Amino acid sequence: MTKKIIFSFFPLKYWLFLLLGFALLRFNDFNVLGAIIINLLLTLFFIRIAIVIHEMGHLCFASLAGGTPKRIILGKGHEIVRFVVSNVKVVINNSLLGGFAVSNFKDGKFIKWKKALNIAGGALANIIVALVFYYLFGFNKWIFTGEQGVNVATSLIIANLYIGLFSLLPYRVNYYGVKVPTDGLSLLQLPFLKKNKLEKYIDEDNFFKGYEFFESKKYDKAIEIFKKYEQIENTALVSKINLSIML
Repeated sequence: MTKKIIFSFFPLKYWLFLLLGFALLRFNDFNVLGAIIINLLLTLFFIRIAIVIHEMGHLCFASLAGGTPKRIILGKGHEIVRFVVSNVKVVINNSLLGGFAVSNFKDGKFIKWKKALNIAGGALANIIVALVFYYLFGFNKWIFTGEQGVNVATSLIIANLYIGLFSLLPYRVNYYGVKVPTDGLSLLQLPFLKKNKLEKYIDEDNFFKGYEFFESKKYDKAIEIFKKYEQIENTALVSKINLSIML
């Protein structure tokens, strides 16, 4: 299981190119090329780490805003492993590109500000990590020329800035065939949401129970719950997808 998790973060072909990069470092005529390869691979690896940081940021800032972290899904494709950490269900899939974090708010007071902090939490976490490593180790803008060797810190900074800033671009992404708004688009839409729609965000614990029944194949109980959420705008699409699968 550990092997599968490692290869979801860093596929076999990356390991092979990494070995090639280290081999080239041993030759004076090719050490620059070796450094370029390693820096590129480190950046790709840290992009996956930045995705984890991003989704954890959503949960942490939701918790600071008074919410209850419920679930974090890392990657796409088939499921590798799931486990529970501090009452948060963690699901890791085989292709670690993208993720999804869910928290629940039971108190509707200042809900727009709470949701804003929750939504922005992912990018904030990435930017904070990038700034910490920048102040500790600096930034090498010539990293991909390879002339100054391997630079782990700069690769980490680039990866976190990429994930954090890219998530703030306002558009829709394809997530399992469903067009969902990015964090940036969600933040732009938030001020224009009416109060009755925002109230739909509050206290959806039963909705998550439906997920638990769905995943444990207790379909009758799951169907009963999801039918109740089928008419709620905030949960309608997910409910209909899950209902169609189960039926």
